[in-house]
This record gives sequence, C-alpha cells and structure tokens, in this order.
Amino acid sequence: ATLQNVSQAPLKRHGRRLPAVEVMGSLLREDRPAPKSSDGTISATELSVQTPDLSASPPNSLRFRNAPLGLELRKLTRSGVRASVFSLCSSAVGSGCLTLPHAIMASGLGVSLVMLATSSALTFLSALQLVRCSASLRARTSPITTSPAPVPTWAPLLESACGARSGAIVDLILAVFGFGVVVLYFSFIGDFLASLFSSVVAGSHARWPFICGSLVVTIAMGFPNDLGALRYASVFIIGVLVILSLTSWAALAWCSGLKAEPVVWIESSPKGALQSFCTFIFTQMIHLNLFTVFESLSPPHAWSPRSLHPRATADSDRMQNIILFAVMTNMLINLNLALPGYLLWRSNTKQDYILNFTEDACPVWIIYAIRAVEVLLALITACGIPINLVPSRQGLVRLIRRCMPADSPDPFEGITLRLLLTVVICTALCCIAIAAGGAVNDIINILGGTLSTLLMFVLPALFYWKSGLDADRPKLRLLSYFGFMLGTLAGFGGMMLTVIGKFTG
Repeated sequence: ATLQNVSQAPLKRHGRRLPAVEVMGSLLREDRPAPKSSDGTISATELSVQTPDLSASPPNSLRFRNAPLGLELRKLTRSGVRASVFSLCSSAVGSGCLTLPHAIMASGLGVSLVMLATSSALTFLSALQLVRCSASLRARTSPITTSPAPVPTWAPLLESACGARSGAIVDLILAVFGFGVVVLYFSFIGDFLASLFSSVVAGSHARWPFICGSLVVTIAMGFPNDLGALRYASVFIIGVLVILSLTSWAALAWCSGLKAEPVVWIESSPKGALQSFCTFIFTQMIHLNLFTVFESLSPPHAWSPRSLHPRATADSDRMQNIILFAVMTNMLINLNLALPGYLLWRSNTKQDYILNFTEDACPVWIIYAIRAVEVLLALITACGIPINLVPSRQGLVRLIRRCMPADSPDPFEGITLRLLLTVVICTALCCIAIAAGGAVNDIINILGGTLSTLLMFVLPALFYWKSGLDADRPKLRLLSYFGFMLGTLAGFGGMMLTVIGKFTG
C-alpha cells in the first residue's frame, strides 16, 4: 500500500518525474534507516517525512526570476562537485601550460593537436578506471548493510594487488612527483618576478631573492591538510589562465612576432613528438589529487537526486562527472594557451613563451597587460604550490608512519610538527629550484616521462587487471589495455630521448 501511495504521487524536481523505486531506495541507504510505526510497518506519512524535498531551492543559492532553465548561482561549497573540478584542474594546468607553445614548435602544429587529443582521452580513461577500481575495492571491503568503508587510495589499491608492503612504493612516487612539481613552480616564480623586475629596473636580476621571498606565502597556504580549504585559490588559478589566454589571442592580432613564417604542421623529429606528448601529459595530470578529492567529497545535498542513492554509489557517479569536466576544462585551457603562443612566435618560441613578449615586438599596452599577467601568474603559481604540496606531504607522512608502531598516534596531526615539516620541505625544494636554474622544459619532460607515466598508465593498468572489471566485456578491456600501453611507451620513450639528448649534447 505504501508503494502504491508513493507511485500515485511521485515527486518532481524541475519538471522531472522521480520513480517510486528511487524514493524507496532512499530508505535503504546505510545512513538513513526506514521509519517504522508502532506495529512495525512503514506508514506513508512517515515515508513522506523522510523523503527529501527535491522541489526546494538549494540553500545559499541565488535564483533569477523568469530566467531560462531555472538559472541559479549557488555558493561554492567545500569539497563539492564544482570545487572538486576546480581543484583537479588547478593541480594539472597551472604554470606548466606556458611550455605548451614550445612543445608545438618541437613537434609541429598537426602532431601537437593529435597529442593533445590523445593525452586528454588517455587521461580520462586512466582516471576513470582508477575511480572504478577504487569503488570496486570499496564495495568488496564494505558490505551493503554497514556504513561505507573509507575510499581506497593509491596505497590500498597497490597493496590489494601486490601485497601488504607494496603501499610504500606508491607513497614514495606520490611524494617525489609532487615535490618535483613544487620545484618547477618555484622556478616559474623566479622567472616571472625576475623578468618583471628587470622591465621596471634596467638590467638583469637574480631569481633566488624572489624564490626565497615566496616561501612566506607557500608555507602559510600549504599548512592545511584539506584541499577544500583552497577551493577559492583553485578558482583564482583557472581565472588567471583564462585571462592569459585572452591576452595571448589579443597579442596574436596586435604584435608583430614571426607570423610571416609558415606554420609547421609536422616536424620530422620523433624526439620532438614524444617530448610534446610528455608535456601535454604533464599538463593533464589530475591524478596526484584524484583520491584526495575522492575521499574528501562531501555528501550529496538533500535537494539532489543523488541523495536518494547509497553514499558509495553517489560518490562514484559524481567522481566520474568530475573527471569528465576536469579533463574537458584542461583541454580547452591548454588549447587556448598553446595555439596563440605558437602562432605568434613560431620558430622563436621560448620554453616559457611569456619571455617572448618584448617592447620591440608588441605595443606598449600589450606589454603592460603581459606584465600584469606575470604578477597574476606568480600569484597562481604560489597558490598552485600548496595544492601539489598537500598530497605530497601526506605521502611523506604515510612513509614515516610505516616506520612507527601501528597503534601509535599520528604526530603530524598536531600544529607544531606539521608546520615544522612544511617549513623543511618548502625550504629544501626552494634550494633545489635555485640550483636547477631555468631548465623548466627538461624538468617537465623527466617528470612527465617517468612518474606521470607510472601514476597515469602503469599503476592503473595493474589495478584494472587485478580488479577483474569488465571481464564480461573483452573488447572494452582490450581497448583499455591498449590505451595504457600506448601512454606507457610514449611517456618512457620521451623521457629516454630527453636524457640521451642531455648526455650526447
């Protein structure tokens, strides 16, 4: 009788009919027990009380009257879907996008467009399979009748595939990769501010004072353990990159550059093609923060249709949407930064194409705009450091914890030790960035060809194989393995050619 009453008065949200099965499904969630009356049966009245009001407007929202499609502006909630998309995008694109025009010059415009599309598709495939493997392991370790287990991250996935002691390997990889990205960002800060200061005060100036000066900001922002606290910094990073892309397109129309040179579509250089792939892979690398976002994802809102689903199912579905939006956003940002930069400077494109903008080639107002963008880039790079520093420090802490007794408390939960560890890490990486000089492209090629390849292709292929997913769909399984193999060969191949080129001159 209860099912019949619900089916006769189905809920609606924005004109969409919700079936009674979904309404009853909300009662089967692990965190929402079914209400019972005195005789032990479920009454329709009590059922309506427990059912979320999907027709209500979300809290903290701004609804526009007579707006098409019921347009609403909602507050950027901590660890929500939109904040998670921004976090993944900002951890991938960042200042590394400034090397993309140089990557196009090394491989040709046509080859680079293929590399961009391929790297985006492989990034989506890899991240999607990682989330599916994590959800599969979570379902196996968490019975339906209990609360969902914590999200299995890199270490539990590797331990389930290769044994209990193997988790330390992936923690080490995550820490080293994140620290390498932080070194790269420190180098960008030095380049931006030294170039800006040289344009104001005549003469060349050293990079190290600006890199050391950025420690104050990076240590303060890298202290929290939750990426949700940095959600507005992520929005700021994406906004600055959009401004930079618009400025680059304007410079293409007004600067002289080398637009008279022919566009090179295919550069006959396998080394350039593989290095271009490594660069695009590096700027699509959302995997470092993937599980950090997954395990901190907030529950669905009461007004959301996904609140009717079990929490584990809702989180997995939302993560798939987050990955899709993040990959598409990264691809659009990369395309709109790489194209105008290469088409303007062509064969003279530098590793950091911002350094190509000079008063001899561009109008004064473009130079002023670029200098303002350089200040913003220095700020977003300082914001990007903690976004990559937090998961790397967590990986280092997990390594330290493995050397301690299992029942001992985590000493880094306290403020003092965590602050001291953050200061030591940032200071050490700052010194490495000063010693590395301006070898930005080489750092990207090595990171993209080694650790990015391991995290994006090798380990996901291993997890996918051990999980048994898609065993009844051999064609899909074969296609996934082909994508993993293609990314692995291209990544390691580009890294080897970079190293060989350094030793052979």
